[in-house]
Amino acid sequence: MNTIEVVAAIVYNDAAQILCTLRSHAMHNGGLWEFPGGKIEKGENPCEALQRELREELGIEVTLEKTPYGESQVPHGEAVIHLTAYKAYHRGGTFHLTEHAAYLWLDPAYLSSLRWSPADLPIVQKIYEGAPPFSS
Repeated sequence: MNTIEVVAAIVYNDAAQILCTLRSHAMHNGGLWEFPGGKIEKGENPCEALQRELREELGIEVTLEKTPYGESQVPHGEAVIHLTAYKAYHRGGTFHLTEHAAYLWLDPAYLSSLRWSPADLPIVQKIYEGAPPFSS
């Protein structure tokens, strides 16, 4: 089975809220929430891919923790999506949405109030279980 390598950022702001992005209805799993990110392109390492995706799709800059926070795998047609999530801290930029319908900053305790994309659910659960916010 083919594996699609995807990265996502758990982006914290100064108030320790987490950035949540709503998938547009034109996307697979449209109308569900996710942590922003995307596919790793050939020749990129995961952190480079994540920085690029956040600039292209949201117009933001972040500081990333280099160690993955969590992973998940979900079936996607004839393939498997392997998602690796990294904690990040929002540094700046002007939000512009190119792939998403909306975004919001949410206190970690309320993440479960949203309808999440299946690949993001294990990450949401790990955060909800009380993992500390961004640490560096």
